[in-house]
Amino acid sequence: MSESRAWARCAYALLATACAVAVSGCEVEKRALGASAPLSPPTGPGDLRATLYDGNRYEMSEGGRNFRWSGCDSCHTDPAPGYLDLNDAKWRQGGSIAAIYNSIANGAPGMPAYGGHLTPQQIWRMAGYIHGQNKLKPEVRRRNTSAQQGEPSGTTWSGPLS
Repeated sequence: MSESRAWARCAYALLATACAVAVSGCEVEKRALGASAPLSPPTGPGDLRATLYDGNRYEMSEGGRNFRWSGCDSCHTDPAPGYLDLNDAKWRQGGSIAAIYNSIANGAPGMPAYGGHLTPQQIWRMAGYIHGQNKLKPEVRRRNTSAQQGEPSGTTWSGPLS
C-alpha cells in the first residue's frame, strides 16, 4: 500500500508542477479597467486620450464593429477609390486619431456627421480603428472584413445606433 501512495504523491507533485508551469507562461493583455473611456471629444490634435485607442486590439475591434454598424463600409470599402480609401496614409482632413474623430463627429465634404448618432466612446473607437487600418497588411484587412460579414451594416442594423 505504501508503494501505491508514493506513486500517487509523485503523480500529484508532477501534476501540480505541470499546472504551475502552464499558468506561469500565460500573459494577459494589459488593459486599464474602470472609467477611463473618454466621454467627450478630443481637446486638440495632441489629446493624450488617443493613446487609449492607438494599437489597443479590443478597442480597435469594437471600432470596426461600429464602423460596419454605422454603414461606413458601404463607401469605405477595401480597396476604395481615391479619398474614400482609408487604408492608405493620405488624409485630407488630418490623419491623427483626434482629426479622424472630428471628421466622423462633424462630417466632411460628401460625408455625413455622426456626432448626433454615436457616443463619444464609439467615435473614439472608430477613429482608432480607422487610424490603424493603414498599418495592417492587406490580407489581414481582408480577413477582418470577412470576419465581419455576418454583422449588420447600415440600414440592416436596428440596434442602439439607429
